[in-house]
Amino acid sequence: MKKLTAILLFATAFLVPGLAYAKDATLAIQMTSYQGPPAYLAVYLAKPDGS
Repeated sequence: MKKLTAILLFATAFLVPGLAYAKDATLAIQMTSYQGPPAYLAVYLAKPDGS
């Protein structure tokens, strides 16, 4: 039984990622003058409707 479970887990680990897919993304960059401490990068994901 342990051997069957191990085989199923191993097969799932290799098959499931193949079911995922990527979508195109648009990256908009907005830069302003900044004279403070080192800046950071923030990434926000939004749907076309703004949510």
